[in-house]
Parts: sequence; C-alpha cells; structure tokens
Amino acid sequence: MYNINKRVKELRKYLNLSQSAFAKKLGVATSSVGNWDVNIRPVKPIHITAICNVFNVNEEWLLHGTGEMFKKDIDNNPALTQIVKEYSLSTTQTKFMKAFLSLTNEQKDTIIEAMQIMVNATFEKEQSIQPNTYNSCNDENLSTAEKRALINRELDDEEKVLQIAKKEIL
Repeated sequence: MYNINKRVKELRKYLNLSQSAFAKKLGVATSSVGNWDVNIRPVKPIHITAICNVFNVNEEWLLHGTGEMFKKDIDNNPALTQIVKEYSLSTTQTKFMKAFLSLTNEQKDTIIEAMQIMVNATFEKEQSIQPNTYNSCNDENLSTAEKRALINRELDDEEKVLQIAKKEIL
C-alpha cells in the first residue's frame, strides 16, 4: 500500500505541484496529500481512481509500479486513425475500440473470451439450423421442441457471457 503513496508523491513532484495544488485538483484536503507523502495514511481507492482520471495516470503504474506513468493518448494515435479510416468505423465503433485499447490486458482477455463464446454460439446456431427452415421474423416452420431447443441454446450462451462478466467484476 505504501508503495502507492510513494508513487503518488513521485507523480506530484513530476507534475511540479505543491501538496495544496495537488489536493485542490483532486478535491481533497491538503493534509490528506501530506499524510500520503509521509505514509501516515494509505491512499483510498476512490482517490486512486480520481488521481488516474484527473492526471491521466496509468492505474497499473500507480497500483503496482508497472508500465508507463501516464496513459497513452489514444485520441492522437495515427495507427488508430488509419484503422478508423480504412475500415470506415462509425463513431460508436471507434469509441468501443478506444475503450477496449484503454483496458488492462486482463480486462481485454475477458472481453475476448466473451466474444469468442458469442462467435462460437453464432457459428453453432448457423450449423444447427438448416437454410430456409428458420426465419427470424417467422418461426412458424419450427416445431415447439425446436423452438425450445433454440431458446435454451441462446439462454445458455447468454448465461456464459454473464458468468464471464461476473468474474471480471469480482
């Protein structure tokens, strides 16, 4: 915990901010920053989040001392700009891509795992349904048992995705 305090002090000094100026930007008392500087009190998780957001600090660096001190500037990344243009990504798609790239590797892996489940489920669904036997707008060609089986598969797939999401949250 106290290594975090050392990194907060290092950040403050790097930014050439007094304890008072640093505290003001975070909306905390100057005494809180002073207590962090001399390891009297640990930095609370809410303040860690605030430090990362206000000063664009890489949370991995602040918590564990790994990686760069600051987050990469995704908005001004020429490679990302090229991909957006080349693939004609919409604003929403671009936001999702930026959000994904801002995640930790563990968070990225979790999302990739969830997406793989969805891709597999879609592929399995396509393989199990013969062409022209199911119309998403008109399922009257399916028997009741086939409808139940299809719904159960969809629910199972959704449950898998939710379980992965819960793992990430916990």
